[in-house]
Amino acid sequence: MGVKIEAPIPGYSGTTQFGTTVAAFVDGVATVAELAPGVREYLERAGYVVTDAKPEAKRATRTSKPATKQDTKP
Repeated sequence: MGVKIEAPIPGYSGTTQFGTTVAAFVDGVATVAELAPGVREYLERAGYVVTDAKPEAKRATRTSKPATKQDTKP
């Protein structure tokens, strides 16, 4: 999944380290794999917006062809 971090400075781009977590911000937003609870609390107190990133929705794929009139028997 991951964690989305929004910087308190709009449009900030750069790499910032919070403890052992390194966040690469692009246009004020960074996504990291995980975030320690203490680091999350620090970021929120410092004005960052921290949210759990939503996984991208997978597109449904059809595994078989739809039944046709010819394929069905009464």
